[in-house]
Amino acid sequence: MNTTHNSNNLSFPYFFHQLLNLAANPVPEGTTTYQATPAYTLATTDTHHVIALDVPGVEKKDVTIELENGALNIEARRHIKLGAKEQHVLYRRTFEVSEAVKDSDIQASLENGVLTVQVQKPEKSVKKAITVA
Repeated sequence: MNTTHNSNNLSFPYFFHQLLNLAANPVPEGTTTYQATPAYTLATTDTHHVIALDVPGVEKKDVTIELENGALNIEARRHIKLGAKEQHVLYRRTFEVSEAVKDSDIQASLENGVLTVQVQKPEKSVKKAITVA
């Protein structure tokens, strides 16, 4: 498996990206829902792209994965009860995938706070010569 990206790196560019994301997704006043961009690792095999996202405290029933026009949208909600108050964390990330990917090409599992999404690579088109008559 080849790792092509790992966002768990706490380098300045990653920290700056997270800070900009927080500024772009402000929490409305009076709400208890916080938005977060989960750290992820993207790896490839011969047949799949494998995305592992950190979503601690999320249950399977609170995960939504949608495929629309080449965009793989992933959302996960974490519910936190603090005394009488309840807070929510909304993890959200979008990945660009091939238009040839179908929903049946995607599999997901959640274990120990890591959401693993496997996207099957589309079959490569075969180049054929066309004879002009």
